[in-house]
Amino acid sequence: MTIEDLAITFVHGLGARGAAHLIEHYGSAEAVYEASCSDLNKDLTCGFFCI
Repeated sequence: MTIEDLAITFVHGLGARGAAHLIEHYGSAEAVYEASCSDLNKDLTCGFFCI
């Protein structure tokens, strides 16, 4: 487990299921952090992740 894996579980409003979905989709928590806000919003199907 990396620090990114741990940190993504603390993102307010994301939750464990959302974090797991993003990690599965992007391949790693580090890749999730490198993704653009518009890509993350599309993948989460809501607009709260990036402002």
